[in-house]
Amino acid sequence: TDAVTASLIVVCMALMGLFLFFTMAIITIHDRQGSLSPMAKTFFLRYMAKCLLLGDLTEKKVASDDGETGPSSRKLTNRVSPADAPEVVDVQSPADVRETARQPPTRLEVPVSSASRNMEELAEAIKNEQEVSDYTLLAKVLGRLCLVMYVISIAVAVPMAVYLGK
Repeated sequence: TDAVTASLIVVCMALMGLFLFFTMAIITIHDRQGSLSPMAKTFFLRYMAKCLLLGDLTEKKVASDDGETGPSSRKLTNRVSPADAPEVVDVQSPADVRETARQPPTRLEVPVSSASRNMEELAEAIKNEQEVSDYTLLAKVLGRLCLVMYVISIAVAVPMAVYLGK
């Protein structure tokens, strides 16, 4: 059993080193600009992505209302423009306003204001998101493929080490 454990450790370390080199290549691919060849795009971004449960990554990029494009852009439904918003009329006397201003915020107002600030920052970040290149999507597919291949190779290495150790 000691020989089996030792050989399994050596095999796992070798696989980890091999997949580390693959990961470095994928990181290099991730930052490239441009577009893939149609055949590579079809194979990796359509068929391989579907096999790896990522969905079809070759879908046409549809522009949303904000002019944003890319697979991550989605149309927001039930948007209310400022012109359609109902007019709010607050009837308070100046004394009521001064009294309200002196009161400290309630427990609920602080988290709500913090959450609304965070939502505004998130919406701004989504608007400023750059278009996703084909190479970024390819890196995503290849990264998932490496993960699946690593798990499969470990799953195969364990029974092989036990079998060969007998």
